[in-house]
Amino acid sequence: MELGRVALGVVGKLTDFRHTNSTGLTVTFNGGRLRQADGSYLTFQGGSVTVPDNVTSEIMLDLFDNKLHALPRSLHRVAVYIATVTASSGIISKVTQPPSFAIPTSRIPKFKAALKRDNRKVRVALLGDSLTQGAGGTPRWPDLLFNSSQSAAGFNVQNVANITVDNYAVGGQTAHYGMVQMGVGAQNAVGKYANTNITYGPRYVNMYIDSLNLGNIKESDTRLLQYDLAIINFGANGGTYHLGYFENIVRELRSRGVEVIIGTSNYQSNNLTFLYSDGPILSRIAEAYGCEVADTWSYVREAQYNGKTVHADTIHMSADGHIAWASALRAVINDISQSGESFYQANQSRIVTTDAADTSGKFPNLAEVVFKPSSHNGTITGNGGSGNKTFNPALQFGGKTSTDCTTQLATGQYAWFGHANALCMDVLYEMATTFTADIYTNNGGTKVGTISSATTAPGRVALVEAFSLNTMPGGLGGNKPGYVNQAFQIVVTSGSMNLVGVVFYTWNKKEILFEEMNFIGTWAKDTGFYSPASGRYTDTDGDSVFFEFEGTGCQVLLNNRDAAGKIDVWLDGVQVQTGLDLYNTGKYYYSLNLFPLASSDIFNRGYGKHTVRIKLNGINAAAVAPAAQNRRLALFAAYAFDGR
Repeated sequence: MELGRVALGVVGKLTDFRHTNSTGLTVTFNGGRLRQADGSYLTFQGGSVTVPDNVTSEIMLDLFDNKLHALPRSLHRVAVYIATVTASSGIISKVTQPPSFAIPTSRIPKFKAALKRDNRKVRVALLGDSLTQGAGGTPRWPDLLFNSSQSAAGFNVQNVANITVDNYAVGGQTAHYGMVQMGVGAQNAVGKYANTNITYGPRYVNMYIDSLNLGNIKESDTRLLQYDLAIINFGANGGTYHLGYFENIVRELRSRGVEVIIGTSNYQSNNLTFLYSDGPILSRIAEAYGCEVADTWSYVREAQYNGKTVHADTIHMSADGHIAWASALRAVINDISQSGESFYQANQSRIVTTDAADTSGKFPNLAEVVFKPSSHNGTITGNGGSGNKTFNPALQFGGKTSTDCTTQLATGQYAWFGHANALCMDVLYEMATTFTADIYTNNGGTKVGTISSATTAPGRVALVEAFSLNTMPGGLGGNKPGYVNQAFQIVVTSGSMNLVGVVFYTWNKKEILFEEMNFIGTWAKDTGFYSPASGRYTDTDGDSVFFEFEGTGCQVLLNNRDAAGKIDVWLDGVQVQTGLDLYNTGKYYYSLNLFPLASSDIFNRGYGKHTVRIKLNGINAAAVAPAAQNRRLALFAAYAFDGR
């Protein structure tokens, strides 16, 4: 039973909160009082609670309504654990109580403190699916908590007028979409070269930005805006399959100092165990990253046990269901004085165990979204009704407007997208039409997948999964670290598609700037085949480049065509490549992948400061005669990864 750490005073009398009697399925407890962090006392006058038959219930004292709740489990951390009660055949068969009682610490202390300040503006982000959106009956739980027009219901948080709530939730989506909402805009520096790319974004400055028309692509608002609190609920559309992505969202928010409440969604009206097994994993994530858990699942179940009709349809909440959600969350965002729980976020192994293919050592932690195709034969247009940037990543951080945020593809039309270091891939589209589309690599010569959508919801930007880690097609640049440098052609085969962008999941990265490198010898700017000029090159044997990076590994993009020579490579002073021949009859970017633990296929460990040296060492094996054009080393980009 995980009840969280406790920090506040035990009861003053041995009779406080003790079970006194049971009648049928109703169990009664004495009153008591508990000391709060500010020295005042929370007083409970005593009371009874009715439990469901033939199950075990956890009796918790809610810190907002100061009442006893009979919950099916004890994941709801911000409550005082009173007893475990077992009922059988209409009577209470067993009551177990702890030796003492205490108010748990708070994992959202800064947010709670901010709420109490009259002039403090507070920002809240909601991330999730339709349950977080508030679909179903009315009033919705977000309004019960944060909309002053619903204050009469009794759930409004303190100083509600000071709160700005951005609800990013989109119906039908999984935690994949949540990663997009925590993502970064990206763009390809040049057209595809034999399916390979240079990818750049708002933080990349090696490229000649003006000539590439970088525009206004940036990081998403959930990364740029300093939210005080994020409430996250995903699961209804994916369950445990997507919890690795869910963990990434939590990791990113917590690394930025955002306090987090994790909700546990709710079950279906025809499946009373739906999402139940997600709860313990969500609790482990909360423990690891210092988050609160609002066990909405259990509060909804309690409401149903108490005779409430909680569903408006199979999954969405009725008015009573929304009240149950609001009750669970308000219990966490309570008004009492709690000690804050100290938390240090170590760079640790992942909590969620991924399947054999999606191994944690190759799991992505960043979504980079390419909104502008490198080429297409469709029509650039708007997208019906998704003019709210909260619900449209292209408007929010893709540098697009309501008139150019969609590439409209009719049957037979195509669009090209690519990325330099993608581990897996999804596609964003506006749900105005139904479609089927094939995905090709190898300059359109090899079909590698099919995507489709048979549901319409004009104005909604949605995501369809294309390739996971175990299905991502390999690229010419090599894919041992798990990522590929690859271009993809999307061809609509039926219907029409309003394409918004392509999501490439990768690792957090920092571009290694040319100014941070030591070029030894006669290097110059590249002005040749890889236009516009965006690299450095040398044709002199023995010339080298040396740089340091901090991370778990790095990728260096080099030339790979008929003028390329041979190179030697050192990582941390150890030679790892001798006479590596970069020659190719075509032209594409060669992906030199350097990871300290690559020999063990480990790519998320080995974080630290590392050194790289690359030296030009002779003409390529295909050269017919020694010539400068057969011994070139050109460097176009380098990325340091943090794959933890």
